[in-house]
This record gives sequence, C-alpha cells and structure tokens, in this order.
Amino acid sequence: MTATIVILVTLILIWPVETLAYIGPGMGVGAIVTVLGFVGAILLGLFAFLYYPIKRMIKRKKKEQDQTTKDETKKAEEDPTGP
Repeated sequence: MTATIVILVTLILIWPVETLAYIGPGMGVGAIVTVLGFVGAILLGLFAFLYYPIKRMIKRKKKEQDQTTKDETKKAEEDPTGP
C-alpha cells in the first residue's frame, strides 16, 4: 500500500505538464543557484558533522603511535644486548 502511494506520488511529480508561463534567464539562473546553494549547504553541514569525530580518531591513533615509538625507543636504550 505504501509503495503504491510512493510510486504514484513520484509519477505525479515527474510527469511533464504543459506550462504557459515564461521564466526569464534571470529567474532560471536564480533558481539554479538556489538549488546549488541548498545542496552545497547540506554537503557542508554533513562534512562539518563528520569532520570532528574523524579528526579526533586520527589524532588519537597518531598519539598512540607516537607513544608506541617512544616506548620502543626507551626499551632499546635500556637493553644493553641490543643490536
């Protein structure tokens, strides 16, 4: 039932309809820029939402790697039978 309604609404929305109105170049460009701005705002918001956790994860992994390197260096300095 729900799938039928979704398909019906989709078909109604994409069905070509004859319009008797003129959209000038200024209005057309304005509409295109509005759509691009809306899509850009959504993408920028998504990027901002995902950037901070990813940044924290990378920083944590780098910190762990630096700590591991320091521990290995310290063990090598303490071990007199090293290479």
